[in-house]
Amino acid sequence: MYLFCRIDTEQFYCALLKADIGYYVFWLAVFSVAGFLVDAQNLRSILFHFRHPISYVESLIIKGLSYILMIVNYVAGIGAIVYYLHRDKNISFIRSTGLMMIYNMSSRNSLLILSGIGVLIAPYSSTLLDNIFVMCVILLGIFIVWILVLKLRPDTEKIKKFKE
Repeated sequence: MYLFCRIDTEQFYCALLKADIGYYVFWLAVFSVAGFLVDAQNLRSILFHFRHPISYVESLIIKGLSYILMIVNYVAGIGAIVYYLHRDKNISFIRSTGLMMIYNMSSRNSLLILSGIGVLIAPYSSTLLDNIFVMCVILLGIFIVWILVLKLRPDTEKIKKFKE
C-alpha cells in the first residue's frame, strides 16, 4: 500500500489501459496452478519418503487450507500443517517441524525452477533476466551437487535416515 500511494496514479492508469493484461493473467493463472500442484506433490513426496504416506488428494486439501493461512502469515500456514500432522497422523511436533524444514527447502527449489522457466518464456530479454536465469541454473546446480554429496557420503547416524 505504501508504494501504491507514492506513484503517480494517472500514469499508472494510463499504463494499465495500454498493457496486455490478458497475457499476464493467463500466465499468472498457469504458474499459480502449477505451483500449487507441485507444492502439494512436494509435501506428499517428503512425507512418503520419511514413512508417513498420504494421498495426493489429501496433500491438495492440506496445501489448500494452509495457503489460506499463509496469506495472513507464512509461519501460521506451516504451523497448521505441523499441527495437522501431529493431531491426525500422530507424528511428533519435533519430527513434524523437521519435515516442514525439509519441505520448505523443497518448496524453495520448486520456486527456483519455476522462476527459471518464467525467465525462459518471457516475451523480451534483458541483462537482468539473463542474470536471473544464470543465478537459477547455478543455484539448482549447487542443490543437485548437495544432494549427490549427501547420497554418496558414507553412512553415519545423522545422514542414514536421509539415505534410506
